[in-house]
Amino acid sequence: MISISTAPGVEGGNDGILPKVGIALSTEPAFVQATLPLFQNADIDVIEWSFDTLTDAAHTPLWLDQMLEEYGAADRLLGHEVFFSLLDGRWSPEHDQWITALKKEGNTHRYQQLTAHFGYMTHGDFHMGCPLPVPLTTNVLNLGIDRLMRIQEVAKVPVGVENLALAFTEDDVKRQGAFLAKMVAPVNGFLILDLHNCYCQAHNFNIDIMQLIGSYPLDLVREIHVSGGSWDHIGADNKRIRRDTHDGGVPEVIFEVLPEVLKKCPYLEYVLLEQLGSAFKEKKDQLHFQKDFYRLKQVVGNASKDHQKKAWGNTAVPPKTQLNDEVLYRQQRNLETVLSKARKVEDVREGFTDWQTEAWKTEMIATAIKVYQKWN
Repeated sequence: MISISTAPGVEGGNDGILPKVGIALSTEPAFVQATLPLFQNADIDVIEWSFDTLTDAAHTPLWLDQMLEEYGAADRLLGHEVFFSLLDGRWSPEHDQWITALKKEGNTHRYQQLTAHFGYMTHGDFHMGCPLPVPLTTNVLNLGIDRLMRIQEVAKVPVGVENLALAFTEDDVKRQGAFLAKMVAPVNGFLILDLHNCYCQAHNFNIDIMQLIGSYPLDLVREIHVSGGSWDHIGADNKRIRRDTHDGGVPEVIFEVLPEVLKKCPYLEYVLLEQLGSAFKEKKDQLHFQKDFYRLKQVVGNASKDHQKKAWGNTAVPPKTQLNDEVLYRQQRNLETVLSKARKVEDVREGFTDWQTEAWKTEMIATAIKVYQKWN
């Protein structure tokens, strides 16, 4: 039996609201088993569903549509894309396919918003690939604006963008927040602030995490993601790199900064816990996830009830023809080709000359090689 919590998030007059706390949904059996007690206890205020991750519609779990319908009817259902590839240089048949599926999904279930990932997905199987960063140029900005307009036009709900964990330079890390603000402005959009993504970049580039978070337009944050990841070791000196793999518990540092972050996001409405279903190998993994969830709920519950509602979204109409950037498209494909063959960092620096790779951090290039070759 599934029950929907209606306690948090209730409007409190001039005192504002408490953000709703929930989870990013997965259909994997181990994930269902881990979250079932949370649903049965009516502790999950909101769910976020990535409809494009469902690769076999013919074998959709019977409970899924019912859950999406119930949370949608209660205005507690959020949409989150994984495979759209927001900043790919060329609009592809896969984009058309995704938009068609989005229209169908929007007619079937009632979402409050739809969010996309910053960056682009590497090519290959439509339901595979990995996200890679893009140069923060005016052309890329215009491309993102065009794509967000098209998503919002079809979804008919406010749209937002989530910050990316992987970057090649410290300058791109520090500029990402301002860049995202410009991208969502034409659609009156918002940001998902993924705190673990911030943690990855703060650690990998030796930046204070609160300083980094402060570089984001926190008045545009409608949603926060909280998750875990893993450590990788790169190079001859075995340097530790933080990876956003979503397969571990929430790091202590995230819980430490969360109360302060909550204070700095005046229009925050949702706080979501994420973890891959494949990460639940043993019973202890399920118990750890439940522990993280209740701790998250407690931290948010202790926050000052002063968050305000804000009207997001507009009726921005995109041009009839999709915006493409053939130069960027060729550069992205060239980067993928080099990453697919690279055996060491120097292979990328020497083989990919479209962007100024001399400024790229060595460990981040090595990470990109490893991630690309794993998922492609």
